[in-house]
Amino acid sequence: LLGFDKLLEARLLFAAPEIRPDLDLAKAIVQSYTRRLARYRCDNCGFKARQFYWRCPACGGWETYSPKRTEEFDLTP
Repeated sequence: LLGFDKLLEARLLFAAPEIRPDLDLAKAIVQSYTRRLARYRCDNCGFKARQFYWRCPACGGWETYSPKRTEEFDLTP
């Protein structure tokens, strides 16, 4: 999903004026979903975050976030 968002961004740079509104709409829809993605997870306690932490805010563990990002939906509002 994050890759598709970047693809739409690139297509918008060179899009013909008549298809720009459709691409803008698609990008807005994709971005509404990507904002809810939990991108990092603590290996120690499972705390999910959208940003990287050196120290987990939930369990206090240091360097417990894997360098690999996860793309799971956080369904909590």
